[in-house]
Amino acid sequence: MPKLVAEGYPDPIPPGLYEGELKTITEKTSFFKNADTGEEERRTYYQWGFQIRNDEEYGGRWINANVSSSFGPKSKQRQWVESMLGRTLATGEEFDTDDLIGGIYHLTVHNQKKGDRTFAEISSVKKIRSQSGSSKKATTPEVTDEEVEATMPDFSDLDMGNDKKSA
Repeated sequence: MPKLVAEGYPDPIPPGLYEGELKTITEKTSFFKNADTGEEERRTYYQWGFQIRNDEEYGGRWINANVSSSFGPKSKQRQWVESMLGRTLATGEEFDTDDLIGGIYHLTVHNQKKGDRTFAEISSVKKIRSQSGSSKKATTPEVTDEEVEATMPDFSDLDMGNDKKSA
């Protein structure tokens, strides 16, 4: 028989600003009892999965956020999408969240205590603005051998003390 070791929960990612790559958006269903009617109901929600990037200690860790299927102007999902796009969606505009997969965004993380555990939660997701305001990446021009040689100093007349003086 294999021996098993009971593991604990990992420490939550501490509060702060992180870069996270959106890796997945998964549709899920929750079941609960309606307080008024006592009937069991189902609700669809989405779990957004981000992987932390550019962080020495937490890089590679996953953080998930649950959002309702609502997409009205005040819903968390709508606010996140508009922030990630950097623009407001027009009323009636259709948008496919799969277009956001693979993007890297700023995540604001806070900790929430629930019972005896503390969870990392995402309170906001924002588009990362480039320093110059351009979305293009900086490029380094390639330099030819001729250009390198043209910029090198001429050492041909330098006395290195190797010349023997004749007496």
